[in-house]
Amino acid sequence: MSASTSKSGAAPVVVIGAGHNGLSCAATLARAGRKVLVLEAREQIGGLAARESFAEGYAVPGVLHSTTGVRATLVARLGLQAHGLRRRETPLEILCPQPDGPALSICGDKLSGPLAEGDAERYASFRAFIARVTPVVRKLLDKPPLDPLGAYWPLMLTGLRVRRLGKKDMIELLRLGPMCVADWMRDVFAGEHLRAALAVPALQASFTGPWSAGSAAQLLLRECCADGELVGGPAALIDALAAATHAAGGEIRSSARVARILLDKGAVVGVQLHDGEELACQTVLASCDPRQALLELVGAEHLSSTCGEELRNIRCRGTTAIVRMALSGPLELQDGRQVEALRTGSGLDVLERAFDPVKYKRFAEEPLLELRVPSVADPSLAPAGHHVVSIHAHAAPYELEGGWTDAAREALGDAVQKQLTRFCPELAARLVAREVLTPADLAERYGLSGGHLHHGEHALDQLMFLRPTARCSQYRTPVPGLWLAGSGSHPGGGLTGMPGHLAARACLRAG
Repeated sequence: MSASTSKSGAAPVVVIGAGHNGLSCAATLARAGRKVLVLEAREQIGGLAARESFAEGYAVPGVLHSTTGVRATLVARLGLQAHGLRRRETPLEILCPQPDGPALSICGDKLSGPLAEGDAERYASFRAFIARVTPVVRKLLDKPPLDPLGAYWPLMLTGLRVRRLGKKDMIELLRLGPMCVADWMRDVFAGEHLRAALAVPALQASFTGPWSAGSAAQLLLRECCADGELVGGPAALIDALAAATHAAGGEIRSSARVARILLDKGAVVGVQLHDGEELACQTVLASCDPRQALLELVGAEHLSSTCGEELRNIRCRGTTAIVRMALSGPLELQDGRQVEALRTGSGLDVLERAFDPVKYKRFAEEPLLELRVPSVADPSLAPAGHHVVSIHAHAAPYELEGGWTDAAREALGDAVQKQLTRFCPELAARLVAREVLTPADLAERYGLSGGHLHHGEHALDQLMFLRPTARCSQYRTPVPGLWLAGSGSHPGGGLTGMPGHLAARACLRAG
């Protein structure tokens, strides 16, 4: 075996994947003095957060276009502000249009537009509840998952924090866990449009409708982890993480696809690239999804049958399609308001109907749309006066009945365009180009099992100490020297960087 070593002769720690988690992992290790080599399969680093051109002169700053989940603790620990990373000074306004009335506006803690009587006060109470429970929830998500079979003190401390919320908030927090988000929203708000608008984040990138059990917990986790958007979007995070990695002495190689993780007597001794090159190392942190890391790169033959079965049982049913549009002018509602962020769905049952077809391997003819127009804040993404639109369309199955043919892909794009045109009637006249990425396309382009943006569903049985499986929940794997550092590990998917960071810290603690 040939070896790639540092100048001192020590084999590096290898990080597989230069997405947001791989780079946060690498930066954490490098700042702790480890010699780090990041291997990225694609020519461009960034993964789901990479700036990408989809038509001549038009680009988007990443597939995962929301950056509210990037933790302040991560930014501080890795010194990312020194590399130019900063938050937007004002919150993003999210417009929620209706087919037959004015749009609702959600802007931070403020609502405007058509509201049922009393819902403004109820929203203030809702935000106050979120603010009270946020410290407890973030303590759970910004640390390694609690081990129910481990030391008692962390479990007792967590229970004490929950108890200190007070009886009312404690009971509400415990009540929400198994609930569906539709029931939670109906308990709190009177207006159906507001209920639906607030429920949308609970459904994104999940095999979930608003009446699905556990979906309330998804909304709670998202709300408690939301900070301000980053200036420059996802690509700005990648630039800062790469700069932090380089500044600490780490190395990043693109076009370096790992074909196998090499073992000797069951332990990691290196990796082999697709071109046959072998790199010696004793530690690998894989930011790809757990199935790929263990079943493909290691191989099921090196795992116990029980471990292999648990990994194959991880639910990775992608339901989100990505549609990108290049426009010759702004995206505007019928009343002329310019859109920077938008959610569709006028009622909870409308959201449920958008999810229903996926269960039968069909895509929604009236999909639920969650979109951004990143060129509003970053005009460099499009020619002067032009704009780009990044759309997450829910729901479209990874396994479509009849397969994802070119015709099926275009039909999905047409359905998304028709849905958006209902609220933005000038869309068709301004459309310059369009790109449609089905879950199957996402799987092929970004290496996502099942085309799932989160490396696995955020179901209650696939979170915390059960993510990705009980035996791999602390970032360790049954293979000595191999750690899991991607969204398939705690605290899960979305643009946060925390799984990679926490995996690196766990690896450092282990020596």
